[in-house]
Amino acid sequence: MSRRLTGFSPLVRNQIKERAGFDEDTRYARCEGCGKWYAEGFYELHHRIPRGSGGTKRIHVNLAANGLCFGRDCCHAFAESERNEAYDRGWLISQHRKNITPCDVPVQMHDGTWLLDNDGNKYRIPDRRAS
Repeated sequence: MSRRLTGFSPLVRNQIKERAGFDEDTRYARCEGCGKWYAEGFYELHHRIPRGSGGTKRIHVNLAANGLCFGRDCCHAFAESERNEAYDRGWLISQHRKNITPCDVPVQMHDGTWLLDNDGNKYRIPDRRAS
């Protein structure tokens, strides 16, 4: 019987929070969607590819490229309620795109459009309209 994974590990949680500018002293992190700072308890880690009820067997769903740090009542609520817009921004990725991982899908953040990796890094995608 294979084990279903139910969430981000402590290491991955830290990678996502560090990418979001987590400050150990204040315990604040920046929402990667809107850029506002939130105190611990007011930000949440969001899965771009949803886990589904009961978890998932797909390992990449619980790696750093699949996670975003969002303000609970702003961008996380928006991503869950305005799903079409969230897909357009790369905040959500369909579970049915079998050959796509979160590392392949650009994500719009408060400071530009990025590709994420599973080590908690982000790589800017140049804005083609700026040239």
